[in-house]
Amino acid sequence: MPNIWYNQPVEWNIEAPLFYARRAEEQALRLEAEAENPPRGAEDPDWHRREHLFRAADARAVAARCNRLADRMREAGVPLREGAPESQDSADQEPGP
Repeated sequence: MPNIWYNQPVEWNIEAPLFYARRAEEQALRLEAEAENPPRGAEDPDWHRREHLFRAADARAVAARCNRLADRMREAGVPLREGAPESQDSADQEPGP
């Protein structure tokens, strides 16, 4: 059976925007770090910095939109799957010993 949205449990619907919010936030952090270190031999290091900061701001906006969507889904009563992370802070944690 193909894995498509309408044959998945309703709890998975709220996890999708949370997943995309985490990934967008990670991308923003990476872009901000890269903005401070232009590649060697870059013709215009200032352009590199501005472009990366612009893309990082865009990624943060995507993360905010995804988090707002997840909040609206919670308010509407969409449950979160048992054991799924409720926030970015609890997501992708390293397993304990």
